[in-house]
Formats: sequence, structure tokens, C-alpha cells
Amino acid sequence: MKWKSQRFFLCLLPVFFASVFYLPAQILPFEILSSRDGLPQSQVTAIAQDNNGYLWIGTIGGLARYNGDSFVCMNVRDGLPSERIMDLLLDRDSTLWIATANGVVFLRQNRLTELSGE
Repeated sequence: MKWKSQRFFLCLLPVFFASVFYLPAQILPFEILSSRDGLPQSQVTAIAQDNNGYLWIGTIGGLARYNGDSFVCMNVRDGLPSERIMDLLLDRDSTLWIATANGVVFLRQNRLTELSGE
């Protein structure tokens, strides 16, 4: 019985080594983006992706929409209560909820609306 288990192990050993050493490693392409590429600030606090494929990136310097090529940035001049983005949430209606240090706004059909506390 002992000989059978050893023989079985010895038969599987070459298969194991062949699969470990001959399988190519998966290489995932990625790109490092920074403020030099148009990001408002390099400290990213939140990321969300909408149904159109845009990446929404919250930073401590504002909000950015990335289309895979360039950034469109938003800040307090565009209606954000604060440039410090705390969190992003995309709901099933494709509304982007933006939590900032000074309040919450939502973006629907390219229009920012502040959430009233009343």
C-alpha cells in the first residue's frame, strides 16, 4: 500500500512542476496617472465607474471624470460644496452621489445639485 501511494506521488510530481514552471504569468496592463496628466490632486480618496465607462475620481483637490484619455475636473466654482471629496456612490439610476467635507451633492445629467438638509 505504501509503495502505491509513493508511486502515485512520483507520477504527479512532474505534472506539478510542469504546470508551475511553464505557465506564463498574467501581466495586467496599468497606467499611472497624476496631476501632470490633469488629475486635480494626487491624493485619491474615492473612485466610481459609471455606465458609460467614465471613471469618477475624488481627490482632496476636487472631482475628476476620466474617459481613458483625458480628465474633466470639477471644483467649488462648478458647484461642489468643498474640493475635499470624501466618498463617491453611483446608484442604479446613474446618479453620482458626491460626499464632500462640507456637504453632499449629486450629479445627474451633467448637473450638480446640492442635497438640502430641510
